Amino acid sequence: MTLPDVILVAFNPKAGAADRAELLDCLRRRLEELRFEVHMVDDLTELKSLAAQFQVTGRLRLVVSAGGDGTLAAVAERTAPDTSLAVFPLGTENLMAKWIGATTVVDQFVAAVNANRTVLNDAALANGRLALITIGIGFDAEVVRMVHTRRTGHITKWSYAWPILCTIWKYNFPQFRIKIQNWSEVALPKKTVTLKDNGLADASRLRSWTAPWVFIANLPLYAGGLSIVPHAQPADGLLDVACFSGVGRIRGLFYALCIALRRHTKCRDYSAFLARRITIESSEVTGYQVDGDYGGQLPLEIEILPARIKLLRFDRQDVSLNS
Repeated sequence: MTLPDVILVAFNPKAGAADRAELLDCLRRRLEELRFEVHMVDDLTELKSLAAQFQVTGRLRLVVSAGGDGTLAAVAERTAPDTSLAVFPLGTENLMAKWIGATTVVDQFVAAVNANRTVLNDAALANGRLALITIGIGFDAEVVRMVHTRRTGHITKWSYAWPILCTIWKYNFPQFRIKIQNWSEVALPKKTVTLKDNGLADASRLRSWTAPWVFIANLPLYAGGLSIVPHAQPADGLLDVACFSGVGRIRGLFYALCIALRRHTKCRDYSAFLARRITIESSEVTGYQVDGDYGGQLPLEIEILPARIKLLRFDRQDVSLNS
């Protein structure tokens, strides 16, 4: 007797703005109707054990990450690189879901599971922690830290309003010491670029400088519909880095306005790079965030992991099958 393929549904009870138990139960029933053996898992240790167990026997078809971007990163960390992952977006921003077109419409989601098409994306390793979307240092990390310190239940976009105001008032914008290896500069509008991409092949190519604003991204998307690193590509095998060099609260507000207007890449203080490894330090106690979760304090070492995750694709023809 042939045993059915297994789908693990890993969910974060706190992800998103409201309880989604009914939606998850509907997803489970629909997958079971298709003869999958479904396990609902809300413990990451159990997830790692079950994924390894069914991977060895060849029965693991898919691991569904039912939550936000942080949940997806946690799931990817606990599964083998060749494990197929699907995003069932129940978080606040759901940036990866937006990028790949993932949906919580159960029939459409199941149609994509049936089609079983996947795409490989890069990831970054930040002090040993997997990052799939973005790493922010300083200001936005402090906002994230405050949000999670105050957290008592589900997070909404309004959960960030007071922490942002407090951080604008209190944050002192320290300078970061940045070192990047195997790098090249990105051509931007109205900027002269003299460096070439072939510098990426030279392991000795190193640049050091200081800046108070640093962002490392794997997607060109950011919270609130913004795009701080618009040149970011999730499958280029490189870290996509952006920096602002201006110091101070007023300059920071100016950058925020330029980002909202999508004109920040034309600022003379804005620089963008491609790299394979980056180190960031500070003489002051400063934090960093990884995919919207507080990661810890500097120093921070980041390296690229090309084609680290395999994601279920949500193509138009697949989604329309049951629509």
